[in-house]
Amino acid sequence: MRYRRPSLKTMLGITKVRRRVNRDLGIDAIRRPFRARQYAERHIKRRLGYYSEPMKFLRFLGRALTRAEEVTGVLPANERGIISAFGL
Repeated sequence: MRYRRPSLKTMLGITKVRRRVNRDLGIDAIRRPFRARQYAERHIKRRLGYYSEPMKFLRFLGRALTRAEEVTGVLPANERGIISAFGL
């Protein structure tokens, strides 16, 4: 299921052209080593289950509780130690 609508640039094909130009000019190859750390972090998170459905739900709850605190002024779950037990 898609959770974000495509941007105007994507719908017009501008993104695809920009990516093709970067790849053809070799700019992509120059930038590749700088992305290695981010790829490694994402790979580790994936293997640990960070992107699993239960973890996505727990992160959603953490955001919802934080927003509820902003609206109501009630002490957030993070400060009560509920969410920190999950490492979120």
